[in-house]
Amino acid sequence: MSVAVRMIEAVKAGDADGLRGILQGDAEAASARDEGGDSPLMMALYHGRRDLAELMLAHGRQPDAFEAAALGDTGRLRAALDAEPGLVTKFAHDGWTLLHLAGFFGHLNAVRLLLERGADAGVFSINAMRNTPLHAALAGPLPAEGVRLLVEAGADVNARQHGGFTALHSAAQSGKTEIIDLLLDRGARVDAATEDGRRPLDMARDDRVKDHLRARGAADATSAD
Repeated sequence: MSVAVRMIEAVKAGDADGLRGILQGDAEAASARDEGGDSPLMMALYHGRRDLAELMLAHGRQPDAFEAAALGDTGRLRAALDAEPGLVTKFAHDGWTLLHLAGFFGHLNAVRLLLERGADAGVFSINAMRNTPLHAALAGPLPAEGVRLLVEAGADVNARQHGGFTALHSAAQSGKTEIIDLLLDRGARVDAATEDGRRPLDMARDDRVKDHLRARGAADATSAD
């Protein structure tokens, strides 16, 4: 089993001591990736274990541009873009752009930097999710200001990701009424249906959000067109 696979397994298990032991026992471990190109550091971030990512950084991991975007390390991200401006349009091995990653992990300053450098707010990922940076951002903690920046940069508020979900479906599900209003004010369709017929109103988890959507024109299923 490769050192990268052992590290990824430790990350998935939340085994900080095990990960620390691997890093301390192998000077090259911090820079390891598995055969598919997966990074233990990115795996830690995807699992919500920033502490494990920081552990790898402390043992010498030098993040690439995609990891810097996911970390919100704007200094390192800026340096990478200065050295290779074309990175702003490239995809990671797993199909995401820098802007997808910065948005998903909620890093407003990284999103702003990438848009300033020409990132495409409407680009679709080249993986099974087939989503835009706006979809990715609404699946994470990016604040409303970041969503506004994406929309102003040309993100299509009615773009559909895998399954037919729009950004409004995600905003409704997470109860983000400020973002719901932002999307609707920019032309989002309040009753857009997914491939299996679900509308934003169906995704809302509490009455407050449902009432908010109804006040903005959402129709209950019995009266929907």
